[in-house]
Amino acid sequence: MISKKTNAISAFGLSLFLLVGCNAEPAVTKEDSKVVAVEAVKKEKGVEYSRLSGTLTAKEETIISFEIGGNIKSLQYDEGQYVNMGDVLANLDGREYELQLEKANAAIQSSNASLSAAEASLEEAKNGARSQERTQAKLNVDRAEEAYRNASADYERMKNLFEAGAISAQALEGAKLNYINAQNSYESARLAYSLIEEGVRPEKEKQIKAGVNQAQAGLTNAQVSKEQAQLALSKTSLKAPFSGVITAKLASTGQLIGPGAPVYKLSQMDTLKVLLPVPDYQIADWEKGKEVTVDLYGEKKQGKVINVFPSTNQNTGTISVEVEIPNQDHKWFPGQVVKAEAKLKEQLGLFVPVEAVISTGTNNKPYVFLLQDGNAVKTEVTVGKLFENKLEITSGLSEQDQVITKGADRLFDGDPVVVEENEGTNKP
Repeated sequence: MISKKTNAISAFGLSLFLLVGCNAEPAVTKEDSKVVAVEAVKKEKGVEYSRLSGTLTAKEETIISFEIGGNIKSLQYDEGQYVNMGDVLANLDGREYELQLEKANAAIQSSNASLSAAEASLEEAKNGARSQERTQAKLNVDRAEEAYRNASADYERMKNLFEAGAISAQALEGAKLNYINAQNSYESARLAYSLIEEGVRPEKEKQIKAGVNQAQAGLTNAQVSKEQAQLALSKTSLKAPFSGVITAKLASTGQLIGPGAPVYKLSQMDTLKVLLPVPDYQIADWEKGKEVTVDLYGEKKQGKVINVFPSTNQNTGTISVEVEIPNQDHKWFPGQVVKAEAKLKEQLGLFVPVEAVISTGTNNKPYVFLLQDGNAVKTEVTVGKLFENKLEITSGLSEQDQVITKGADRLFDGDPVVVEENEGTNKP
């Protein structure tokens, strides 16, 4: 049986043991140390990049249209096909314009005949007319009258077609010129015939000369009509203004279209462009000729700045920079969104990883932990610019300082630490 005295002694001894144990300095073991990673501070080159994105556009792009109206006879190409400059892309039904050319040729023949008749009449007026000449003059009148009636009827028909929107103003003007020429030829033939019949007085001879001049003017007008008809006929073929890829087919075979109606969209895709929204504080580092790496789904191409816009976008506060990208393989297309990276500047200095620098607020100076004699030593630093994932340290560190780069957020000043294996640094 344990006595009360023995119990009292035992209780006193236990209390003394606990007191001594609480005041004793505990031994620090390796297991108590925190595992960190360190890196030797050294001078290196920091590179500042600008990373932006934009949408690709074709270097040159246009909507192609016919200059005249008509029914589309054929469309030679579809979307995605490559065409060379001058290739015929589409054709209009040219029968109406071929008819205009035939009529212009007929008008030239008629005008030539009228001019010959007028010149012969003038000669006859001077020498006197013979019976067969009178017969020929009458025949010229009959032919000129028939040509005049046909030209008048054709002009009325063309006016109706123009009002219905089926032909161009140019085609109507050609018909009008034919009508005027036929009328002039008819009047000249009548005058020549009347002069032969009546005999020539001085004033009549003057009229005959006027008829010759009129016939010459009619021939000139007929020749102009022919040139216009030839030009209109040539415009029934639609040609590519430059080499490129058909990116849109905007019309159908058999469709009736007017001048200027869109038929194809043609894009020059050997070279593409992208507009990059550069922050205005960076614009001093951008200039024509600057190289830019452009990335599309991991595929990279080297672009070059071709234009720096002179004004700031009021909505975004950025300045547009135009970059040209070679695309001879045609693997990239307008409308795709690309990433662009450009090197802005390089700077030599002391740099540490971002995660090594700790900042607890605007009023507290940032700091790092250095590895010294197996302990983490809190060290205040002054931070400069951010380059990639590293911060420039302008004061507080020296070369070869061992800065803790991993695990710093779990440390307090003076904490014992152990460098983790395979980090490439010397352990304490």
